[in-house]
Parts: sequence; C-alpha cells; structure tokens
Amino acid sequence: MTLRSLYYPEINLSLLLWKDMEMGKIITGITALVLLVAFGLYAGYRSYEAYQKNQKMQAGKKVRNVVVNMAEPERKNMTDERRFSGTSVAWSDFTVDPKVDGRLLRLHFDIGDTVKRGDLIAEIDDREFRQQVQEAEANLDYAKAKLREASEVSKLKKSEFERRKTLIDLSAVSRSDFEQAESEMLSQLATEAMCRADVKRSEAVLENAKLKLSYTRIHAQWHGADKARHIGKRFVDEGALLKVGSTSLLTIVELDRIKANVQIIERDYPYLRVGQKADIETDAYPGEVFSGEISHINNTLDEKTRSATAIISIDNKDLRLRPGMFLRVRIKLAEHKNALTVPLSALVQKDDKTIVFQYVDGKAVQTEVQTGLTDGKSVEILSPELKYPVATVGNHLLNDGMAVEISELSRQEMAEKKLKDGKAKAQPAPENKK
Repeated sequence: MTLRSLYYPEINLSLLLWKDMEMGKIITGITALVLLVAFGLYAGYRSYEAYQKNQKMQAGKKVRNVVVNMAEPERKNMTDERRFSGTSVAWSDFTVDPKVDGRLLRLHFDIGDTVKRGDLIAEIDDREFRQQVQEAEANLDYAKAKLREASEVSKLKKSEFERRKTLIDLSAVSRSDFEQAESEMLSQLATEAMCRADVKRSEAVLENAKLKLSYTRIHAQWHGADKARHIGKRFVDEGALLKVGSTSLLTIVELDRIKANVQIIERDYPYLRVGQKADIETDAYPGEVFSGEISHINNTLDEKTRSATAIISIDNKDLRLRPGMFLRVRIKLAEHKNALTVPLSALVQKDDKTIVFQYVDGKAVQTEVQTGLTDGKSVEILSPELKYPVATVGNHLLNDGMAVEISELSRQEMAEKKLKDGKAKAQPAPENKK
C-alpha cells in the first residue's frame, strides 16, 4: 500500500470498482459469442439432417409419368352447319283500302277469318253514286237524241247538195246556190260529228259513274294459285267515314307459305346459295323441326351491320306457323360421310401449326394435322391418318416424346366404346320377311 492510498482510501475503492466492471463486460461478450457459435452449429446440423432426409425420400420415390385423358379417333358423318336466328313473316301481306269516299255500311270479315278469292269484304253507302249513274245515263240519252237529230238533218243537207250538184251541171241553178248547199251540208256534218263526240263523252262519264258505284262493294282479289287467305288486321268499324288515301279497312295475309327473314353476317355470306335446305325450330313447338329452303338472298350488305338478308320459304299448309314467331335456323353447307374425327379438345395450336399428341409406346408423339369440318364437339382430320389415341385433357402441358400414361377413366371409356362397337358389328342384319 502506498502512502497515497493511506491518506486517500476513496481513490483505491474507485479503481477496484472500475476493474470489476471491465472484467464483467469481457465475460458477457465471450458468453454471447459462444452462444452464437453454438446456435449456428446447431442450425447447420438441422439443415444438413433435413437435406439428408429429403435426399433419402427422393431416392426412395418412384418417378411417375404424366397422366392425361385420351380418346380414340373415330369415323362418323360430319356436317358443316351454320346457325341463324330470324322472324317468321307472312309470304304476302296487303292492305285493303277504299277507292271512293263514303260511309262504311257493312264489314263482313274480322281478324282471323278465312276469306276466299272474290268474297264480298265490305259495303260503302252507294246512294250518291247511284244518283251519279242515273244522271250520266240521262245525259247519254240526251246526247244520243241530239246525234239522231243531227244525223237526219245531215242526210237532208247531203241530199239537197246532191240535187243542186246535178242541176248545176244542167245550168238549172246558179253557182251561189250550189255553194250555199255545199256549205250547209258540211256545217251539218260537223254538227253531227260534235254530237257523236258528245255521245262518247257521255258514255265515258257513265262508265266512270258505274265504276265508282262498283267500288262501293269491295271484294277480295289477289294473284296466285291459293284460293283462300286470312284476315290479319282490322282498322275500322261499321259506320266509319272512309277517306281515300288515309283510311284502310283490313289486311289480307297468305299463310300457306311462311318466310323466315334471317341476317347473314359477312363471314357466312359467301357460303349460302339459293336452293339450300334449312331446318327451322321455334319455341312454340319444342323439339319439332320444320323444313325450309333459301329462296332469295340480298345482293348487298348493310354498311352499318355488315350483314345481308336471306329469305327462307317454309311450307305451312297446316297453318301451324304464324307471322311474328322467333325462329332458329340451321343451314347445312357441306356433309362428309365416314370422316376421321377426334374431339375438338385434342387440337393444340403451336408455332402457327395445329397439332395433336398421339399415345405411342407410352410416349406423347407430336403430330401436325390438317383439319376439316367441325360440329362444335368433334373435328374432321383430313391428314394424316391417325391410328393411336390422342390426348384430350392436359395436352397443352405435353412435349414431343414425353412419357405419359392414359388415365383410368379414359381406359374405361375406350374399352366400353370398343365393346359397344364390337357388338354393333357382330349383330346380324334383319332378314326380309316374305
């Protein structure tokens, strides 16, 4: 102990405390370092252990092939069919209008009635027109009387002229008397001609009056072989005052034939032709198919919709179809018998090519194909001739030469199909009974 320590004991105590604190920090740091190293060694050991375990598990596992659904190529009839929608329209539909003004006295038909060619449809008050006929007849009689009178006078004047012509040759009359007789004859002939023209005018007026009178009785008339049609609409009631050009009576429609107006888009337009057959369905008769035929196709397409109208004629002798029905139309453009087909889902687009994957010796073999007709479920394969099952589900994950397995479901379906086809072939044809 130094002399300074004896006289200053508080300094000695401070030094001892400082040394203890420094020693504690050192011990704490060493302890933390040891724990950190130990934790790192433990984590590394666990990771290595997990890696070894995973390797053993992978080594013990058997590598499995990709399982996909497959289907056998089959032969069947394929049809290129286009579907359209349209509305039924009466084959012909015209409005019956009055040709003269007047009050409607009788209307003999109503909506839904059947009308035959020549039937009396309506009657208009004809009293005024009968008076006009009577007046025209009277004027004609007067004109004829005037003509008869003029004819008799003409005969006399002509006879007088002939007599004076004979006398002037004998110098028995003067030249002035002869010329006066000639002038009077020519004047009377002109008067006779005027009377004859007045008769023709009166006859025309009478015919016109009779024609207007006939217009007060309106008959059903149309061109065509059908003898009966139907009333579509009625616009007036009895007692109405009719006005030519502004009042209609009713409409007559032809229902023995029906038109279906369908819109053809630009893509389908080149494939349709007049005379092509069509199958028509409507909600009014579920499950029933009506036969039709394309009768007309518009030569131009609408600039806004890029579509054209096609008219399909449908026989409707039983009158089951009516104008205004919504129709679904199927038109067959082409049909290939016994075509080689695969499910549409078997096709894969790859590098601008259409391919399928065939199952050959446990591997997926990529095969480029040329397709033909499709019905929405199957597609025709034009080339090459496919002889092996093709992948239908999971085929977009396959590569050429990849090991694959056929799913149990597909195996069962193909086996059932082969069994069914075998029974169909083995079944003998029915014998003709005499």
